[in-house]
Amino acid sequence: PLQHIDEQGNKHDYSLRPMTYSVQFILLVELLERFSFYGIYYTLTLFLTGAYNEDWNANLPSVKAAAYVSTSTAIAYTTPFVGAILADSLLGDYMTMVFGSIA
Repeated sequence: PLQHIDEQGNKHDYSLRPMTYSVQFILLVELLERFSFYGIYYTLTLFLTGAYNEDWNANLPSVKAAAYVSTSTAIAYTTPFVGAILADSLLGDYMTMVFGSIA
């Protein structure tokens, strides 16, 4: 790493290839996000219909359970567009991130 010493004698280290670490982090986060999404997507229908346990379930018919799972999938894929509209036209980048973190 590069090293810079300022006037007060403080040492600052800089990475030679910061994009490499950023890209690896982004790919890891995307991989974990996909893993969790599809894990929940598959098991949610089985839970709602009672395939795991007859005593502990939502006791829904398979068509209604699939409708709930499809609705949650549609919401998961649509909310980034809502965030983009908020960020680009109404609130700005920073306030959209603050609002999204709190809400």
